[in-house]
Amino acid sequence: MKRAIIRADASSTIGSGHIMRCLPLAKALSQQGVCIDFVCRQILPNMVERIRASGYGLHLLKPLLNEPLNREEHSSWLGLPWQEDADECATFLAQQGDCDWLIVDHYGIDARWHAALRPHTKNILVLDDLADRDYDCDILVDANLPPSPPKPYDEHLPSSSLLLQGPRYALLRDEWAQMRCQSVRDEYTVQHTPPRVLISYGGTDPTGETLKVLKTLQRLGREVKVDCVIGNGVANREAIVSLVDSQNWQCHIDIDYMAQLASECDLAFGAAGVSSMERCCVGLPTILTICGANQTAGAIALETAGAAVNLGSYETVTVERLTEACLRLLDQPKTLHAMRQKANELCDGRGVARVVQRMQAFAVTLRLATEADCDAVWAWRNDPRNRQYSLDANEIPLQQHRDWFAKTLQLPQRQLLIAEDARGSVGVLRFDQEDEFSACVSIYLHPDRHGEAKGSALLHAGEQWMVKQHSQIQRFNALVLAQNVASQKLFIEMGYRLVSQDGQSLHMTKAVSRHDNKIQGRQE
Repeated sequence: MKRAIIRADASSTIGSGHIMRCLPLAKALSQQGVCIDFVCRQILPNMVERIRASGYGLHLLKPLLNEPLNREEHSSWLGLPWQEDADECATFLAQQGDCDWLIVDHYGIDARWHAALRPHTKNILVLDDLADRDYDCDILVDANLPPSPPKPYDEHLPSSSLLLQGPRYALLRDEWAQMRCQSVRDEYTVQHTPPRVLISYGGTDPTGETLKVLKTLQRLGREVKVDCVIGNGVANREAIVSLVDSQNWQCHIDIDYMAQLASECDLAFGAAGVSSMERCCVGLPTILTICGANQTAGAIALETAGAAVNLGSYETVTVERLTEACLRLLDQPKTLHAMRQKANELCDGRGVARVVQRMQAFAVTLRLATEADCDAVWAWRNDPRNRQYSLDANEIPLQQHRDWFAKTLQLPQRQLLIAEDARGSVGVLRFDQEDEFSACVSIYLHPDRHGEAKGSALLHAGEQWMVKQHSQIQRFNALVLAQNVASQKLFIEMGYRLVSQDGQSLHMTKAVSRHDNKIQGRQE
């Protein structure tokens, strides 16, 4: 992987969270020698400073005449027709040369835009938490706690897309994981006297929650120590700073030590957005306000998990409700302690490493097997690490394998594929067409490539290959040994579901999304 380009915006309407969650991913990729460029149309001055100070390229698209003002109408956030944005971005990508990954974090961009950029990048990764539109991507990351019922991503994603969902994939900066081990305490007590309270509603706080909470704590009738964190672009900045100063509290503006600060507090007030997983990582209980419709599912899930108190939409959150929630938690240290533990269990702060590992694994190509592959495939299949999870665990004689291999290459209903990357062979995929509309897949890795998380990349590439070569395919099936937990997790992660069990074999299946056909038809 040599180059990644990130398409994201930040404004008073959009907020700065989209760029902020891209920065840790950019840092991890950069540390591995990947060249990073941000492409932005709307950008706050402090975000420009952060991107450039980190050493990344920043390409500014033509500015908008008027900034979109409707926070809830996400489709309008681009501020212009999607084709115009896609054309500008395509021109920039073409000028940069080979792009390994196009990373998109923008609620105003959908599958039409993704498909238009496909010719200019090898892979597309989308960061999202809405599941409200179609996507044409190889990986989609939604790091929010999955709600119940789950979001309908299967209705909007190509079948071959890899969905990385849940706090395990939260894109947090390194310092959050470093501070995590210091944050959870065993005693049923508030750590500080007076209690230390954190207020943080993101870089812009467009709904004015910071000032509302400050007034709440000013009138609380109980001494508290307050750390108020704001960005340079926050609304009501002068009023916020003035109130904080009048109480001898601390105001922190556009800081780079948020993890340490959060780990030292007893309770937080915040929005139910990107920063929720940061607070969970250090076990910080939070009184949540929903500051946008996209935060509703996450807020409900966090409260259900016992990690936060959800007060609902900002429009209904009053000083009285904030006061009641704050006093109730401060008066119940056992409840506060339980919330602290629940929050800390949700997120370990290592999501960036997991996402980067998945991205690296996608650098595979497929080709049809030839006679020259016969003996190598035999050796891989007979390796004990592969045989132990094969439906037939016996070692296969070489001549028997050669006979099977020669026959396989002649069977029109069987596709035998070899996966390779820059280091060489990765593994084998076999698709057996059961009828015109379904195919059974089997997969195993080169013995030396176990433990590299390559399985999802092989399966992803194979499904894409089959849909492209056999457009009538509507379903993929798989047989997995009940004892093969790793393969079960792989197929489930890739969208397969268990339909039946026959002895020690699990029958799993996956429907090809209607979206696959829409994307393919548009490209044709």
